[in-house]
Amino acid sequence: MNNDFESSRVLHTKQLIKNVFIDLYINRSIDGISVREITDKAGLNRGTFYIHYQDIYDLLDEIEDEILDDLNKMISKLKGFTAQNANLETIRPILVQALGYVKDKSKYFKALLGANGSPSFLKKVKQVAKLNFLDKLKDENKLGEFSDYLIEYIVAANVGIIVYWLETGMKISADELTNLMSRIMLSGPLSHFRPTR
Repeated sequence: MNNDFESSRVLHTKQLIKNVFIDLYINRSIDGISVREITDKAGLNRGTFYIHYQDIYDLLDEIEDEILDDLNKMISKLKGFTAQNANLETIRPILVQALGYVKDKSKYFKALLGANGSPSFLKKVKQVAKLNFLDKLKDENKLGEFSDYLIEYIVAANVGIIVYWLETGMKISADELTNLMSRIMLSGPLSHFRPTR
């Protein structure tokens, strides 16, 4: 019981540190954030911070790794998706889950993908998506010689839309964005510029 209490307390303390850091990181570069400022805002002493992290970069690494791990687990569990059967029924569950996660962690994603975030994190997010797509499509023999370019296009476009959604304050709902992204993936972006008759 004591071990459970200790584990819960450690998790609570670490989450508090992360939340305070992210609040600062949204508006400021990492170089402008001090351990003292984090611990003061969290109501902790500096020693508590150093029990859990070597420095602020170690804290940031843990935050990024947790999110990338969550995304990887989420995408890798999805079944039944192939290039040949891509339709609303196979694409929608992927987007619903991914956008739900991004919405729940929106403050974190805004900080990590925002102006003060590291470009390497965006690259890592895209890499997780690309590797999972390649893994799901690797047994198909109709991908063609330019499959790596197609996957890069799909991943970059979808990550770009999600980043734009965050940057603009998520003005449309996750459900609306899911529908839009599904339609774009299935019919191509230019089809949405054609006049309706």
